[in-house]
Amino acid sequence: MISLILIIVGIVPMIYFTYFAGSYSRNNINLTSSDGTPISSWLYVPNPPPTSGDPVPAVVVTHGFTSSKVSMQGYSIEFVKRGFVVIAIDYRGHGSSGGYLDNRRYTNESPLIDDLMAAVRYLQTRDYVDNNSIAIMGHSMGGITAIQAGGKYPDEINATISIGAILNPDHGEGTVNCSLISNFMIGIGQLEELFTIEDALYFMEDQLEITSPQVGIQYGNFTDGNATKLVVSPNADHILEINDKILIEASIEWIEKSFYGSIQSPISITEGIRNIFFLIAALGILLGYLPIVVYSRKLIFKSKPLIRDIRDTLKVKPQLNIKPCEDTKEKITTGLSYSLIYILGTGIGLLLQFPLSYCFESTIPKSMANLFLAIFFGFSIGIFISYILIKRFIKKDRTRFYRIIINRLKRNLKKSILLGLLIFLYLFASLCIVLQIGFLDVLLEIRELGVFLAIVALISPYFIIDEIFIRQLQDRLNIKNKYIDWIIITIIGSISKIAVLIPLLFLNLGFSGLIVAILIVFLPVLELLTTWLYIYSDINPITPTIFSLLFVSWFLTFLMPFGTGFFSLL
Repeated sequence: MISLILIIVGIVPMIYFTYFAGSYSRNNINLTSSDGTPISSWLYVPNPPPTSGDPVPAVVVTHGFTSSKVSMQGYSIEFVKRGFVVIAIDYRGHGSSGGYLDNRRYTNESPLIDDLMAAVRYLQTRDYVDNNSIAIMGHSMGGITAIQAGGKYPDEINATISIGAILNPDHGEGTVNCSLISNFMIGIGQLEELFTIEDALYFMEDQLEITSPQVGIQYGNFTDGNATKLVVSPNADHILEINDKILIEASIEWIEKSFYGSIQSPISITEGIRNIFFLIAALGILLGYLPIVVYSRKLIFKSKPLIRDIRDTLKVKPQLNIKPCEDTKEKITTGLSYSLIYILGTGIGLLLQFPLSYCFESTIPKSMANLFLAIFFGFSIGIFISYILIKRFIKKDRTRFYRIIINRLKRNLKKSILLGLLIFLYLFASLCIVLQIGFLDVLLEIRELGVFLAIVALISPYFIIDEIFIRQLQDRLNIKNKYIDWIIITIIGSISKIAVLIPLLFLNLGFSGLIVAILIVFLPVLELLTTWLYIYSDINPITPTIFSLLFVSWFLTFLMPFGTGFFSLL
């Protein structure tokens, strides 16, 4: 009941602050890029609508890599609330747009520039838009594209905002003349992972020819169209920049000064409130997961005993290859040994990452999919190798691994699969409702269904081996209290999964560092969910395997855009 209340309390205000925070209309507009690629967009028009007799400024809003127009609603809504016409696009390969994202994305020949300009040209055909007051803004990849377009088409673009992005020719990001960009603002978070504040200042000095630039100081003036400024938000990183209050306010101020000469009225931002209610709804979904698992188990398995009671029968089932620990010392030793085996396996997996990435580069048409496939496939190989070596040569256990898998998975197989599928559907449906309202485009397009099934097939070895391994440890520790069992296994499993990833945070990995950071947060959360699910399963690892396999495959499918592989980013 508490979880349901939290979900309702979160979703209802989210809907209000997404669709009714200001007086405006939003319509789907289908654009076409110069090469014929269909580009999906949302057109926001303030109410009352502007007229040809009194045209208003307009803003093109663009997103970053792996994102979509949905995630940029914080900027789009706040702009239209100020009376601007706004068009937010999905770049090719992203969201509802067609086409593929190729390795020219950051070069002077980037097709993304044409995608953005398709929106600009559309605005130029609207008689209620002032063609001398068109601004473009983008985050991350969208920011780089905005810089390139602003320098390439200075006569058509009258103000440019780049959030979380600067142009670095040394990284193959083009050589556009940035000094031609009209009224150029750069906004970043103090915690930005992809470049430093010093890098941004150097960019201003080197590319914009500003002597000894400083944060927060405006250079040039809006009347001459050469105003430039670096804005830094103290609490934002690369991901949080898309919802950051300080950067949104600075963007509104910049556009109004560019086109009106001054701020038109006090700026009131509701994006922060929308974010708070999103967190409340997300908390409700996670809390709801716990009773949903319990009630689903009762529905499927009827009166079958819980895992702690089933484990008592394992002592007479040697074919499962499980010997419960008898005292605390043995439990500690067992937990440490399993954790070290897992860490060794993931270490081997990381060493295999680059050769495997090349192997997977053309497997499916999803950008960076080969990186994730390499990580999961490498981990499965590494864990399998380290487990077998220790089992065979240290423990002298000759039981074949495939027999362990078969014996563990055949217990109430159909019902166990059904439980895992049912729990996935709960989380999938609830997250779709919350995320789709205003943060991520998580519903799969028709062309993504085949990709989803391919990812399921390719990463299934990891999740099968992972669940067999972790649940064997869970059964060996044989902790009677389900809550202590849940906490301890979650801690051991989480540490085992992320131990080799944490040192990578201290390396300069660029965008890959963001992927590592996401995995470090995501994998422990997944372990928390699957461990609770196993406690209420019929002691069959297939239940958490099905859940995690489908959940991760869905996550990777909606997150990764259609396009080329990871190494095109380097």
